[in-house]
Amino acid sequence: MNKSLILLVFMLLVVFSCKEEVVSTKPQFSNIVEAVYASATVQPATSYTVFAESGGMIEQKLIVEGDVVEKGQVLFRIRSTASDLNIENAQLNYELLKDNAQGEANVLKELQNN
Repeated sequence: MNKSLILLVFMLLVVFSCKEEVVSTKPQFSNIVEAVYASATVQPATSYTVFAESGGMIEQKLIVEGDVVEKGQVLFRIRSTASDLNIENAQLNYELLKDNAQGEANVLKELQNN
């Protein structure tokens, strides 16, 4: 009997819960606008990034944008005070060593004399 009571309650719930409710909608005409935002970088299929052999300030530009360049072609003249100082120091060191090797303070001559 207990099973039949449960079955009866279940059937009543099913019957009362199946109440048919009609929902109606009406179609509307309107303009549809869709906006898409994105960012991108456009690059050519063939490109090359140029690097200088030494650092410094660009003193002279020898080409213009869009020019066709060849391998080994000079594109810019760079002025570097650090490189100039290194060259000057190297020349002074060379002169000093040359004077030490050939001048009055020649170490080899002193050793031979002794």
